[in-house]
Amino acid sequence: MCRFAAYFSHEEIILDEILAKPQNSLIKQSHEAREGTHGINADGFGMAWYNFDISNEPAIFKSIQPAWNDNNLAHLSQKMKSSCFLAHVRASTVGDVNQNNCHPFSYNEYSFVHNGTIRNFDHYKKILINKIDEDLFLHIKGNTDSEYFFFLIMHFIRHDNNLETAVKKAIEWVVYAQKDAEEFSRINIVITNGDELMATRFVSKEQKSLSFKYSSRLQTDNETIALILSSEALDDDEEAWHELPENHYIYLNKNNMQVKLGTL
Repeated sequence: MCRFAAYFSHEEIILDEILAKPQNSLIKQSHEAREGTHGINADGFGMAWYNFDISNEPAIFKSIQPAWNDNNLAHLSQKMKSSCFLAHVRASTVGDVNQNNCHPFSYNEYSFVHNGTIRNFDHYKKILINKIDEDLFLHIKGNTDSEYFFFLIMHFIRHDNNLETAVKKAIEWVVYAQKDAEEFSRINIVITNGDELMATRFVSKEQKSLSFKYSSRLQTDNETIALILSSEALDDDEEAWHELPENHYIYLNKNNMQVKLGTL
């Protein structure tokens, strides 16, 4: 399975502070994951970051190179600052190894990463295509379950105008579609538009869930200054990292920096 990390705050940091510097940085996880089912995640990487002085839409950088072996990633991450960014290293389960299948996926102001799989996705791919609006389908460039799931969320956001509702409806749609007893889903995601963020740790049909950790820096009044999300803890400070409970989500927006945990 893949690994991802995300940062969300009012405060900008250099991307390297998450991607490379920590003891168990995302780049280290790309070749030596501690908790993933794949120790090596070498089938490409990508990152999305926001600079609202330029655009509300995220900048995206992707490559099929292993993250630990890409000089462009090393140089960029040392020179860029952002208050919100996502990054992902891939171990492919559905879809070829090519740039279109690398995460993050994006549409307008939203960006998205996924760790997990929607088992036997091809069995109901056509039904999903018929579900989402045609113009959204035309934006799909790759052939991964992750990208299709992202655009299912985009479909529900368009019709509900609410991120929490849209993500819940997308998961419910997948669970309902998987009628076969052997079909299940692992859906650990992070999705954001730079102003609000939602992340999930979900597994269906009593399967084993994938790891998901988060860490928050708080002010004295318990208001969140910054939220860091990662498939694995980025260091060995056990007090700083919390496990997102199974079949729960975490939500945060910049208008009210109070972490919300909810059930799925």
